[in-house]
Amino acid sequence: MLFPFFAAALLFSTWGALAAPTQPHSQLSRRSGIALPPGYSHIIFQDDFSLLPPGSQPSPSKWIIATGTSYPNGPANWGTNEIQTYTKALSNINITSSGTLLITPLRVSGSGSGSGNVLDSSSSTSSSSSSAAAAAAAAPDNGKDNWTSARIETVADHIACPPGGKLLMSASLKFGSAPSPSQMGIWPSFWALGSEFRRSGKFDQWPAAGEIDIAESTNGSPDVWQSLHCGTAPGGPCNEFSGLSTATSLETLRDGRTFHVFGAEIDRTNAGGDWKGEKLTYLVDGKPMVVLTGTEIGDEKAWTAVTRSPKYLILNVAVGGDFPNNVANLMGEKTPNGKTVGGVEAGLEVEWVAAYSSA
Repeated sequence: MLFPFFAAALLFSTWGALAAPTQPHSQLSRRSGIALPPGYSHIIFQDDFSLLPPGSQPSPSKWIIATGTSYPNGPANWGTNEIQTYTKALSNINITSSGTLLITPLRVSGSGSGSGNVLDSSSSTSSSSSSAAAAAAAAPDNGKDNWTSARIETVADHIACPPGGKLLMSASLKFGSAPSPSQMGIWPSFWALGSEFRRSGKFDQWPAAGEIDIAESTNGSPDVWQSLHCGTAPGGPCNEFSGLSTATSLETLRDGRTFHVFGAEIDRTNAGGDWKGEKLTYLVDGKPMVVLTGTEIGDEKAWTAVTRSPKYLILNVAVGGDFPNNVANLMGEKTPNGKTVGGVEAGLEVEWVAAYSSA
């Protein structure tokens, strides 16, 4: 998500070896706690949004709400040339009457200059429309109507795979159902970033800190991309700035009804301490899509930053930027454009987020 300059040739590529079928991972039992997946014994992080009252926002004890157009002193536009301003307005982020988290990108007429950049773990109950409008007025003048949206990051930044064990990071997500032309540039994502990136405040730690894109889609596409970024850029063991990417097409991704469970599993159980035998598996609804090993990466420092270092989780909906533009370029489009609408039907809806470990 951070710097995905996807080359057209890589957009639909598959890396790694297909995994053997495994038992599907259990989902959260909503309103009755966690059902641990087989092979896991510890909950590192969990949030079942149905436990929160409708009209509220994610708990500040679990989530940081990022606002503005970058980390403090970080690269502009979150390093990806996305154009929205993140806010903590209820119109951009709220708990629905169905007990889900909804992140909504909104188009707001008007333009201005300047921006504020904050990581905030306090909730907001202020007027959602006025807050979003104020954020839009402070957004950079990009010659178009301005956009607001939301991005949240786990307070927990110790999510890590234990030696000789396993780590599973997963979420139940529903992507926007609006027609593709009205979602050009809308970019929802669920991903994990190496904690060194946020802890150090040194934003040149990408991609060395390691980034695992667990689920992202764009432009209303029925495809979900799962990607790995690591090592150095440009080039390096993860082929930056493109990263190592696979795309899965799901018929029900945009039907407005179906939640899918997306996951990334790090497995160090059979490596015997050898980084080359460690595995990263991407999953959709409990089914392994692709497996990558340390042997395939071939760079110990880059690989162990991915498999052994602590991480934090991120949910966001960006607007515009390198990834949607590169996908749209295949169709001769730019994003966002005059047809891009935003709103609830372009939002990202989340039932739950969890991270489990085997020890």
